Amino acid sequence: QDLEEEVVCDSCTLRYTVYGSFAYCPDCGLHNSLQILEKNLRVAGKLIDLAGSVEPELKLQLLSDALENGISAFDGFGRETCQVFASKASDPAKAKAMSFQNLSGAQKNVQQLFGIDLAKGLSAAEWQVANVSFQKRHLFAHKMGIVDNAYVRATGDSAAVIGRKAILDANQIRQSLDLILNLGAYLTNELRKLP
Repeated sequence: QDLEEEVVCDSCTLRYTVYGSFAYCPDCGLHNSLQILEKNLRVAGKLIDLAGSVEPELKLQLLSDALENGISAFDGFGRETCQVFASKASDPAKAKAMSFQNLSGAQKNVQQLFGIDLAKGLSAAEWQVANVSFQKRHLFAHKMGIVDNAYVRATGDSAAVIGRKAILDANQIRQSLDLILNLGAYLTNELRKLP
């Protein structure tokens, strides 16, 4: 029982239990990957809420964790979703091994394997916000948050100073979590349309 997680299907409202996170509804057959993404993004949002009431050092850590968790949730969602729809890909084996931690890389791979442009799920301005957030996550996960040339090239972030810590803004991270959910919904809907 400790390993079970109760899920309520978004489509038919059936309550069922799974081991792990991802599953198909036993009643209507809907896969729950988008639902799990939304749940994980809500938890990341709670970290942002907590960050508003703590000392600066802890605030930075909570904001970094919220960004990391949101993008990790999208990566898990994307990998699972591409496995579910792999039979519709031009190369099913590659579709099952995709990563979604790098937004431009995911866009390229989804376009190549499924003929879907992830960027069309957002406006150009929203895509830029999401891209900056994914790149900042990379800095905090692998470079202790220190801006480097690759970050500036990838984002065009004119406020960034090479060699200094990137700025994490709670509102921007919250917006990015919303954009990640929009991308997840867009990808799911487009994959369902494929023959």
